[in-house]
Amino acid sequence: MLTRFAVIPLLLAFSFPTCKKHEKGTAAGANASGTAAPSRAPSAAPAAALGSATTNPANAKPAIDQNAQVVVFGYHRFVNQVRRPDTEITPQAFEQQMQELRNKGIAVIGLQDFLAWRRGEKAIPARCAVITFDDGWKSQYDVAWPIMKKFGYPLTMFVYTEGIRPGHFSGGESMTWDQLADMRDAGVDIQAHTQTHQDLRKPYDKVAKKRLSPPEYEQWLQNEVGGSKETIEQKLGVKVNCFAVPYGYYNGHVKDVAMKAGYEALFTVYGQPVTNRTPLDSVGRYLMEANKPKTFTD
Repeated sequence: MLTRFAVIPLLLAFSFPTCKKHEKGTAAGANASGTAAPSRAPSAAPAAALGSATTNPANAKPAIDQNAQVVVFGYHRFVNQVRRPDTEITPQAFEQQMQELRNKGIAVIGLQDFLAWRRGEKAIPARCAVITFDDGWKSQYDVAWPIMKKFGYPLTMFVYTEGIRPGHFSGGESMTWDQLADMRDAGVDIQAHTQTHQDLRKPYDKVAKKRLSPPEYEQWLQNEVGGSKETIEQKLGVKVNCFAVPYGYYNGHVKDVAMKAGYEALFTVYGQPVTNRTPLDSVGRYLMEANKPKTFTD
């Protein structure tokens, strides 16, 4: 799931003239809870107007900053000695990056808060980041999650179900369903990343080790996309509404199948700042790699 886009000036690129950061992360005209301040009722309203429609402050939507921008970061393995810099990073480097977000005043929000903002249901600060972990590596649970808790940052896990122990593609470096349940209970958002982590465009099943006929491919694709959603929901009792495409490989048909399976958003690896107008069927993420040490410092 790799991409090598240059993201060195990424954090600085947040400083657009149209972006205004409001105090305590609320939008202009919003109170501390993020809800819009109720307007004053007109004085001496005529009796004939009493039957006209009025706004109930309790039902008022928050003032939404349409110019807010979000970047979504993706991580894989956390190791002390990096051997695969395209998917690994040291815990020290990761913690420094999380600190840099705080130092630069970039709010880390949950993925569900991002979606609520897109639906017009919730205000978010003008500059935000979303942190995601892919696959379900044990180091995410043992090493990186404690760092996230130290900063009080929300987190989304994109897991492929057969990579979770005792799944077909799991091993000693994989998380267990009990560990995922532990994270769920602590408020971690858990979303889908297929069943077996394959290129969804190709009619080939690496489990069965066979090329698939068109009908077989459609059934297989439905299981990879929709079946992973159902498995996570059944095992963890959570709502799964986001899907991360393995390797970033997808086409129009894969997107259609994903959205018809009930996903609200589809995430790729083609990193880009996300705005209120970014299509939700192709939200780009920046995959963080050990060979990009200056991403958070320039």
